[in-house]
Amino acid sequence: MKKFFYVLFGVLGLALIIGIWYGFSKSTPTTTIDDPNRPIVEVKEANFDLGKMTVKDIRDHEFTVSNIGKSDLVLKQFTTSCGCTYANVIQDGNKSPKFSMHINSDWQTKLEPGKSLVVKAVYDPSAMPVEGRVERDVTFATNDPASPSVALKLIAEVSK
Repeated sequence: MKKFFYVLFGVLGLALIIGIWYGFSKSTPTTTIDDPNRPIVEVKEANFDLGKMTVKDIRDHEFTVSNIGKSDLVLKQFTTSCGCTYANVIQDGNKSPKFSMHINSDWQTKLEPGKSLVVKAVYDPSAMPVEGRVERDVTFATNDPASPSVALKLIAEVSK
């Protein structure tokens, strides 16, 4: 009788593992670069020069991100290269949580074909005072197989 229960639990455990694997493999469809129906991320201006600023200034820039592909574009894993920089996604009038170097989030969004959104990047040099030429990045992941990671760059010349 014990053997029967061991076999039963073994079969049920194996079925559970296979079911979980199958569920995960179907929940995240993947595309290839050659797929004509894939999502395509487009950022017309990935670098922006904030110009000359002092350590006390706070400046921002809105980067436009578009999906020029034929299926939904997923954007996720937003982060910045420094605690002095943060970003928000603005989509259809809604603002995402704030993303920064030390703020991890499971937040993600989908962008339908032909649609755009804004990534608003803010640079506050007083948070990590430095002088001279500064480059700070906002990065995020996508499901576009040609651009699985995107970096948006803010450049500034900082003085006291």
